Amino acid sequence: MTHPLASLLVPQLRWDPGLGFTYLEEMIGDAIDVGVGGFWISGGSRAEVAALTAELHRRSRLPLLIGAEIDGGP
Repeated sequence: MTHPLASLLVPQLRWDPGLGFTYLEEMIGDAIDVGVGGFWISGGSRAEVAALTAELHRRSRLPLLIGAEIDGGP
């Protein structure tokens, strides 16, 4: 169920050294279901970020804005 204001939200997905991005699976699903406008990715290797970004685009019915914090790496 999408919500009209959800497209203004861009939740942060923070990489965890022990879990990667897997611990966020349920939150990502909920965010996509309500129709968020994108995600802000923080941390992770280049391959992990690329895989996550591809998965987010694949799962979303709407185009997503993807932002990244790249101060400390990819």
